[in-house]
Amino acid sequence: MKTLRLIKVLMLKELREGLRSKWLMAYSLSYLLLGLSLTQFSLMGVSYLGLKAVGRIMASLINLALYLVPLISLAISSISIVSEKETGVIEWLFSEPLGTLDYVLGKFLGLLTAVTLATLLGFGLASWITVVLMPPEDAPKYLAFVLVAIALSATSIGIGMLISATSKSRFEAFGTAFLLWFAMIFVYDLVIMGLTISTGLSEQATFILAVLNPVESSRILMIYLIDPMLTFLGSHGIYIARELGGFLPLLLAGILTAYTLFSLILVTIILRRSDVIS
Repeated sequence: MKTLRLIKVLMLKELREGLRSKWLMAYSLSYLLLGLSLTQFSLMGVSYLGLKAVGRIMASLINLALYLVPLISLAISSISIVSEKETGVIEWLFSEPLGTLDYVLGKFLGLLTAVTLATLLGFGLASWITVVLMPPEDAPKYLAFVLVAIALSATSIGIGMLISATSKSRFEAFGTAFLLWFAMIFVYDLVIMGLTISTGLSEQATFILAVLNPVESSRILMIYLIDPMLTFLGSHGIYIARELGGFLPLLLAGILTAYTLFSLILVTIILRRSDVIS
């Protein structure tokens, strides 16, 4: 009970700080405005395409989520621990009967709750319009899409906390987080494409390399929700859907979960060996 109380206190502390973050407010506002804009442009074809336009809305929101969710999650989590090291707050916290795991879980849950609330607010009217246009049987798919965005946020927060625990300053942590985001979003696919062209990688090897990137795993999972045959991904996507079938979403969700848990375990180990809290 005491452990749960400490985790709750840290979670609420992190949540309050996160909700006051200018980064998070800017993220929520930009998500809302861009989401509404993308929805409006997509809806311009409703009179011609009917409910098929919903797929265009979903595709637009997928691209938006893949850019913004990891960016803001890495940005706020990468400075979460190192900032407390710089200000001495972490030493004060561990002067209390606080376990390292309690500290890590409290910060993680607080950050995840803050980003989740901002994400749900950011979807705002765009998501409401989408749900209204959808046939009732497709509404669960949209809910699943939102859950994948939250799962990607959890993974990014875990990785960001790992960056924070290993950085010496907020500047170093933020710079590392931004470079990692840029690499995952823009560079990773180009590297895989180059390897495929130069070495003739098999489709299996290309798929394995692709899903090692949590952003790519999330993208494939989001696309699977609206297109189980992955035709949006071309012949390579069709091959993946045919070979893995219904096991594919479980595999991709497992990869995101593994990244999150592994990152949090490493953060706990690093902090336990740190001079700051020894």
